Amino acid sequence: MGRKTKAKKRWEDLKSRCWTALTQTGFNVGVNLLPIWIITILLFLYSKWNGLEIYYSDGEFYLYAAGLLIPAIHTLHTYRKNNNFCFWLAITSLITSAVFYAGVALKQVIPALETLIDHNFVEWSSITLLLVAIALTFYGELTPKETPNLRYENDKEIKSLK
Repeated sequence: MGRKTKAKKRWEDLKSRCWTALTQTGFNVGVNLLPIWIITILLFLYSKWNGLEIYYSDGEFYLYAAGLLIPAIHTLHTYRKNNNFCFWLAITSLITSAVFYAGVALKQVIPALETLIDHNFVEWSSITLLLVAIALTFYGELTPKETPNLRYENDKEIKSLK
């Protein structure tokens, strides 16, 4: 097989994986954000649309980000052993989403906290965490799933079975 043929095959494989990752990420985001799509359609039908504020004002994007991060963490842990940065970024983003949502949700129980919450911070941090979650989901989906779990690569028992 010639040099150009190998490069072309790698390029075709990469294009195929990118397309698959893009469609899988689109599906994951679409299903994860289904409540937003339904609410948006209903608001448009009843002419009550006022903007995106209803989606992030109470920290809902934190929950959606967490919903996307959990499968991404599993994929990154299982198939991307060589990239600890993305794995720990996903873990950190998940914990941050949980803590920030808990802080915003406490205003339902303790109304005095409403004055302490910076809504501009909630808006931008929740949107940022959602975008990070989408990027990590795409990166996780880009991983070829037939890659063996590299954790046990040096295990003597596994090598003896080969």
